[in-house]
Amino acid sequence: MKRRIFTFLLAAALVLLTACSGRGTEPPVRIGEAIGEASLLRSYSAAEAFQEADAVALVRVGDWLGEQDGGFPITFYKAAVVKSYKGDLPREFTLMQNGGSAGTYEDYPLYTCGNELLVFLRKADADYPDAYQSVGSFSTVLYAADAVDGTRYYLDRFGLMSMREQETGDSALEQPLSRMPEDTVKELRADLEKTDALLAESLSSGERKNSSFEAYVYTQDALETLFASLNQG
Repeated sequence: MKRRIFTFLLAAALVLLTACSGRGTEPPVRIGEAIGEASLLRSYSAAEAFQEADAVALVRVGDWLGEQDGGFPITFYKAAVVKSYKGDLPREFTLMQNGGSAGTYEDYPLYTCGNELLVFLRKADADYPDAYQSVGSFSTVLYAADAVDGTRYYLDRFGLMSMREQETGDSALEQPLSRMPEDTVKELRADLEKTDALLAESLSSGERKNSSFEAYVYTQDALETLFASLNQG
């Protein structure tokens, strides 16, 4: 597997980004044979997920490692930290995702190499080293996408985190994707398509297909301001 090293001057951090190598990297399928409907015990706002997590970071998905059957399947990937907001994640670690070849949640395909995700993680026991799983499963996974002007957005595809913020009265950091300028939505979809055509295709006119939930977006600046305040508190 080839790796490229990028130096980020922010925090003077040297970050290892995992590059995709072709054979053996991608999961066997993106959508499982069976489609499951998720039933979450609770949902999280961005602030709640941050406080609950052992680590919060922007990460890049790398090689597919394998699957674990038994109950609902789990898939394992190599992942590299692009930027850390909380905790002490190794530069490379094992990222877990609910779902596998036997089954995935509706409209929640398996990750693919190159996905950049903002994730709220807790340490997990697994057969792979330094394994972490998302707090609240898919409900707190935010997909990164850039507009042409360089503004970075994070996509809450299911809108569950955003809905929780409305329930708790937390500051509204997000906005519905459907209310964003059409040109910006097209730019975000085009950026996603560079690494994940399936994810980009799932967005149409600012809405997710095959779902009653609406996608919301956060700006990176808004979330980083929130994280900084939570770290100080």
